[in-house]
Amino acid sequence: MSTKSRLPTSDTRQFRYLPKDQWPAPIVHFPNLGDFIVLTVDPLASVAHLDEAARVAARALPRRRFVALVMGIHGIPLRTKPFTHCSIALVRQGLPTLYSPPWASPDMCYPILPNTTHPTRTETVQPIHPLPLDNCYIDTTASFLDSIRCRVTTLPRDYTPVLPVPMSQLTHLRALFSDEVADLEDLEERLEMGDVDVIASIPLPTTPLSAFQVPLPPSPSPAPQEDLGPSDLGMTCDPCSSEAETSEFAVKHAVGDEVSMIGSEDSNSSIVEGSEGPGSEAADDQLFEMLRFENMLNDMGDLHDPVVHVSYDLDMVSEVEDPMLFIKVRDQLRRIIDEAEIRLGIRAESAPSARSPSPKPSPVPSTKLDRSANDVQATDTVRNKSNERVPRRVPLAKALARCWRASLSLWRHLRGLATFPCHSTSATSDAM
Repeated sequence: MSTKSRLPTSDTRQFRYLPKDQWPAPIVHFPNLGDFIVLTVDPLASVAHLDEAARVAARALPRRRFVALVMGIHGIPLRTKPFTHCSIALVRQGLPTLYSPPWASPDMCYPILPNTTHPTRTETVQPIHPLPLDNCYIDTTASFLDSIRCRVTTLPRDYTPVLPVPMSQLTHLRALFSDEVADLEDLEERLEMGDVDVIASIPLPTTPLSAFQVPLPPSPSPAPQEDLGPSDLGMTCDPCSSEAETSEFAVKHAVGDEVSMIGSEDSNSSIVEGSEGPGSEAADDQLFEMLRFENMLNDMGDLHDPVVHVSYDLDMVSEVEDPMLFIKVRDQLRRIIDEAEIRLGIRAESAPSARSPSPKPSPVPSTKLDRSANDVQATDTVRNKSNERVPRRVPLAKALARCWRASLSLWRHLRGLATFPCHSTSATSDAM
């Protein structure tokens, strides 16, 4: 039976969990914030933009099915895009089995109703209806605290069995993730400082061969040295030494100071910077917003993230796969992509892969679950790939003024050096 014949129509739609006054369209092309989804990793589609060798390697990877919660939608989702860029939180069945304190322990998770069992915590994730799967948790061990992103194929799908989480619950869950990230960063900082309590919480290796897995605090970094003059660095300031030796040190250590002094005291700077015009800041802001909107329109996800197909029918899952298998498949795909990019000359072998940074969880605004592009644009989760505001662009006039002042300072300094030639007869004879 074809896919179109299985899709419901507006006359036959019957949503499984949503109340009738909240029924959206029965067919959707991309997930919504707070939706539980069943996702299947497509290794071959993940490397379709690369060569045959990458596709052969990807075919050997398993196609696994996982359950996840949509935590963020990045960019503006459109039907015309082949992929929708999403971030997810993976669901596991049972408590985490990885025991590697203080970064992973069985209590680092949150139960999903109807499950309320937890060793230490009382918070639960509460969808609008209890999850039709038993003993499920949102995993918050260290492997899942970074934003897990994927490229969801943009295809028409049956939305009637969807089970969403209310926006207030999603906001609360994002706050819990942020707390977990803050705790992890605090542990890492205390470990670097050599905190005895944190080091004592790390279990001893079972065998000498496994000792390399135990992280140790790094060696203390040397204290920063003050700017030293030539005599402090073991250099002599003999006025009869060659001009090249003295000018090299002078240019490195004096030009920067002179530039900063001119930037604050030179009368020409106020003239140039004052000629920007009253509308320059507004125009700069407008340009930034236009570029950000263009980036959101073009955002289809990072090519290093896996391509997944989704379904909203949780009844098709009888047993939830271990989410660590998703991390494993994703990492294997990234290695295949890295090797292909080096092989095809897309990047140098020593250069790091151009993956999107993993932003820390941020709060989700409490808006209603709908599909309008305006509401998607208004949320914090639909910002650019880095999820961080790009620094404001400096107006052209200000940049040119700074370059002019730096060039003028360097020219004045070199002219000053030229007016004090070396008086050593030996140096003069060498130069001749």
